Amino acid sequence: MQPAPWSSLWILVVVLMVVVGIALVIGYNIYAVRHVRLEVSPEGLRIKGGLYGRSIALSSLVMTEAKVITLAQEPRLCPKIRTNGIGLHGYGQGWFTLQDDSKALLFMAMNERALYIPTTEGYVLLLTPGYPEGVLHTLNEIKKSNK
Repeated sequence: MQPAPWSSLWILVVVLMVVVGIALVIGYNIYAVRHVRLEVSPEGLRIKGGLYGRSIALSSLVMTEAKVITLAQEPRLCPKIRTNGIGLHGYGQGWFTLQDDSKALLFMAMNERALYIPTTEGYVLLLTPGYPEGVLHTLNEIKKSNK
């Protein structure tokens, strides 16, 4: 039996690297989905965790229209199309188009109470923190104190 040619070994190495890379990306996303954190400060809202985390200035949040919703009561705000994000069963993170055709950045578990916050940047936020009323109240208080 002759030894395998080098080209066969390189193909095997490349395939293994791709498989390991995909496994690492999937593993990171599963970890990140469960470890998203919200930080509220006078500067704004910071979403930590996952590929789509970011800081959003308080001045960009339209708090007069922000509210706690349920998707069952607000079906027009349900995600329709994932444009760039992670859509696992019962969870959405990233950019989505909603039923009303608005653009949304989601960090939410589906079918739960969510915090809806429009922004001045052409998209809305849909978040599911553990206590959405508390986050909404804190953001409103900080916004009032910054005036």
